[in-house]
Amino acid sequence: MRWSHWLGVALSLMGAVAGAQQVYKSVDQQGKVIFSDKPPADAKSVTPVEIKPGPSEADVREAVARERALGRAASEVGKPRAGAGQNRTSGVADAKAELADAERRLDEAKQIGPGDRKGTAGGGSRLSEDYRQRVQAAEAAVEKARKRLKQAQAGGAR
Repeated sequence: MRWSHWLGVALSLMGAVAGAQQVYKSVDQQGKVIFSDKPPADAKSVTPVEIKPGPSEADVREAVARERALGRAASEVGKPRAGAGQNRTSGVADAKAELADAERRLDEAKQIGPGDRKGTAGGGSRLSEDYRQRVQAAEAAVEKARKRLKQAQAGGAR
């Protein structure tokens, strides 16, 4: 930044501290800009500078209180979002575990055991109705678990 900008900032701060003291901006014969509390007699041009007072102590306290309240509100808004993200992660993990369990039960249900085959009149055998229902129920459980996992990954509820 230019030095004249910093000088202006410094003078405005001095003006706020000094109260209603008058400041002048003058340009000397060589074109140099000077800020002072008294206009020089040999200045080429002199302009009074309006220095606005800074905020009062009450204004500062009010602003600090607003800033703190906004900070607390922002941190409160962030808490449910973080919790929701953790719940979603937990929901996805639960849904994956449920799907793995359902797939394991389907594999078990497909195992042909004693009593799962019925003899036919022609001397052959066929799978029993109990076997078909057991496999069908396990397949339905796998499909339900897949849907739940998809919902959990999308952020939805059960």
